[in-house]
Amino acid sequence: EPLAPLAQPISVAAACKHVCGPVKEDDQDYCLAEVIDFPQQGYRVVLTTGNDGVGGGTGGARWAHTTAHRFMGALGSRIPSFDRQSHFPDRDQFWQLLCEKVKAFFFPTINWVTGCLHNFGTAEVGTDARNRPKVFGCTWVCAVAICDLWTGRVELTGYAVGDSNFFLVTPDQIE
Repeated sequence: EPLAPLAQPISVAAACKHVCGPVKEDDQDYCLAEVIDFPQQGYRVVLTTGNDGVGGGTGGARWAHTTAHRFMGALGSRIPSFDRQSHFPDRDQFWQLLCEKVKAFFFPTINWVTGCLHNFGTAEVGTDARNRPKVFGCTWVCAVAICDLWTGRVELTGYAVGDSNFFLVTPDQIE
């Protein structure tokens, strides 16, 4: 018999804002989140990314968008759909399996997306007023939270690429 839901729900959010230097009209930030539910087991996986484009509204915005979708698609597709339908008699066994699978793919996915960004996203697109090459690409943060909706237990893994920042906000503090 399922346990009663928690009185205080677990919330995970992605937010991004360019904070180094002047904010321009052609803001290049892009955020994306995806929720994967395992209703029979009472678990939820939340994938989130915030990307800050570099190189103007054309290149930077495009690569912030592309990087976010590559990360979400690559990691989300690796969390097997058959596990969402499976019934494990032991919830702790399923929790361990879920945590192991997500962690096993998290950093390889980051490395793959970062490689794509460097190989395809960073390209010379002319020169600035000082005759320096202009480039486009993005910096980004990503996180995956595995939440036990019955007990409130959360396993959180995050990573920041470039000068983007990752903040953990709880009712008691901001880290």
